[in-house]
Amino acid sequence: MDIDLVDVTVQLQEDISAEQLHGLESALHSLDGVVSTHVPDHNRHLLLVEMNPRRVDADAVLNQLLQRGIHAKLLVPQQL
Repeated sequence: MDIDLVDVTVQLQEDISAEQLHGLESALHSLDGVVSTHVPDHNRHLLLVEMNPRRVDADAVLNQLLQRGIHAKLLVPQQL
């Protein structure tokens, strides 16, 4: 069975604590279709989300952050 996966990059526009990050990652993992999340140690303002676009879309990922009061935006390749 083939599973389509895409990577979405979200720019966090503020510093968030380790506790906030843990809660955020838990919330994202509760979305059907989110496979993994990662914040690189070298750039704590990027959130990388691997997801199945047939189950969840990037807007749902972004809305999870915005609902928690975290200022963020989706990045497209030319913005990286």
